[in-house]
Amino acid sequence: MKHLKVNRTELTPVSFLNRAADFFGDILGARRMLAGKTTTLVGAVATGRVLRLRLTKPVPDLPVRLSGLCAVPPALPADPEGAKAPLHSPAPYYVSEYVPGERLVFGRNRFYRGNRPQHLDRITVDLKADVSALDDVASGGLDYTFGTPNLNRELETLVRRYGLNKTRLFVLPDNLPRTVYINTTRPLFKNNVKLRQALNFAVDRPALLPEYGHYASTPNDQYLPPVMPGFRAERIYPLKGPNLARARSLAKGRLRSGKAVLYTCSDRPDCIGVAQILQRSLKTIRLEVSIQQFPLGVMLEKLATPGEPYDLAWVGIVPPFPDPAILFGAIEEYSKFSSAKYDRMLAAAERLSGPTRYRAFGEIDVQLAAEEAPAIAAMNSNTWAFVSARTGCVVLNPSLDLTAVCLK
Repeated sequence: MKHLKVNRTELTPVSFLNRAADFFGDILGARRMLAGKTTTLVGAVATGRVLRLRLTKPVPDLPVRLSGLCAVPPALPADPEGAKAPLHSPAPYYVSEYVPGERLVFGRNRFYRGNRPQHLDRITVDLKADVSALDDVASGGLDYTFGTPNLNRELETLVRRYGLNKTRLFVLPDNLPRTVYINTTRPLFKNNVKLRQALNFAVDRPALLPEYGHYASTPNDQYLPPVMPGFRAERIYPLKGPNLARARSLAKGRLRSGKAVLYTCSDRPDCIGVAQILQRSLKTIRLEVSIQQFPLGVMLEKLATPGEPYDLAWVGIVPPFPDPAILFGAIEEYSKFSSAKYDRMLAAAERLSGPTRYRAFGEIDVQLAAEEAPAIAAMNSNTWAFVSARTGCVVLNPSLDLTAVCLK
């Protein structure tokens, strides 16, 4: 019996704004269903193994959106605690057992006929595992643990012990940008492009990285992560440290009140650490930053509130699927940014599909960061996996692909 034991952190779902359902709002009838006016999605009709969707308008990125969709039978009852095991699936594995607070078990789907591998008979997720998971994986009690903020600081020690991307510890870039959004409607930054550019030159990006742990993130100066389709590498702002001469030159005579309010989260220690580094960085151009902390959910609600008095906001985005439009939507929402030129460019890119779509967004990424600077692209998180000595066939996609795993 080939049995893999993994840490529960792999199953922590996070999506951009926690509104993944909105990305399927262009299916006919979806808006009424989301509003609670109906329980029937008229735009989705299943016939045998075929699911037909009717849309309210052309949606060029629909194939990418559907990559995160799981279709279930319409008769499946709703349950506040989730569907009960066994929960059948068209995937290589299905949920065969669930004990709340203890374990979740995936069994091999013997009816699966797709091309994804099935090396394992069973995968058990330990729902009790915590920070001690690193010791459990090192000793073989667990086979895999997934990177979290609590564990990121241990990466440097793991690299010294096991090496990087060899047999036990794997680190790769991910589609997880962390950005300082500049509220372009506030008096300090409205019609003040030079000051927004000054902030981008003043921020000490390398100094931010230790707050997440070495190897857990990489600096970036563009809004798209390097692994996002369409990314075009350009050096717009300094990645190896601030350019204070350039920053001070741009800020001179444009500081207005000279005071800014920065919103950050209070749920994680790295949030305040990053905020304090940003505070010190911007003080070098004589901008005084006051920090206000909120639980993440509260902060996101505040950022979405018209007239909320923040000038800067530190937010990490986890796109539910890899499409550049999501990240530009975040700039529109958090930076309150709009211009006739870029509204036209973004609308035109939205109508495209495939490689042409990605190239268009890649061009916008470079131009927007350089010309308008509505945000400070600071860093991108990396994804990582630590596996036991008996774990093989390691594929990060971007997290560990459990269907690809084999045991030595």
